[in-house]
Amino acid sequence: MQISQLNIPDDMIDLGAGQPDPNLLPMAIMRQASQHRLRRARKATLQYGTEQGSAYFRAALARYLSDGYRSEVDPDHLMITAGATHGLDLACTYFASPGDIILVEEPSYFLALRIFRDRHLNMVPISIDSEGPVIDEVEAALESVQPAFFLYHSDLSQSGRRHHVP
Repeated sequence: MQISQLNIPDDMIDLGAGQPDPNLLPMAIMRQASQHRLRRARKATLQYGTEQGSAYFRAALARYLSDGYRSEVDPDHLMITAGATHGLDLACTYFASPGDIILVEEPSYFLALRIFRDRHLNMVPISIDSEGPVIDEVEAALESVQPAFFLYHSDLSQSGRRHHVP
């Protein structure tokens, strides 16, 4: 079976797929780490695990974030995802229902818009400037609607394929 994202001509760099060049992936290191873990494997090693992700990893991440933010981060407030798209899908699952209104940055992350449409969410665009969300627009939106949540992430504002809210 061919997957179009993986069938990129050798002389082409596909910036639209959002995937690293396969030659940049650390295969030798990943193989070594996998072999190390599987040699010490317990029955649970290859199981799905808890919904929030490994408690051990969340505790380590919380310590790291606490040091970086200079403020205590509770591991129970962290959820490990398989990337931005997975995290957005989980946010929709937990915080919104079909027909709900959400505020989204304009322009927005192209995969977020697809997820929101698939979830039948009604999007209200909020402009973003160099300071972040335009507060007057946020206030105006909040006077007329009660959103389930607001998608804004400064990293998404600076990178990735972005599209305007339809």
